[in-house]
Amino acid sequence: MKIVGGELTQAQIEAGLTAMRGRFNATKVMKALDEAGVTNYVSGAEVLIVSELKHGNIKRIARGIYEQKT
Repeated sequence: MKIVGGELTQAQIEAGLTAMRGRFNATKVMKALDEAGVTNYVSGAEVLIVSELKHGNIKRIARGIYEQKT
């Protein structure tokens, strides 16, 4: 998955998706990506969240707050 300044590995994507369980905010996803070694974790979180919204796997609750669809 391409992000600004590079690409996410499958392991990094999985780390981001794991952070998207239940109710979460973008900061939680950014922290997970940072811990997984993503240099530009802000761009990575944005790309992952937009992708999951587009695929219908998560929904926006409020500005910056999301929830996994069940």
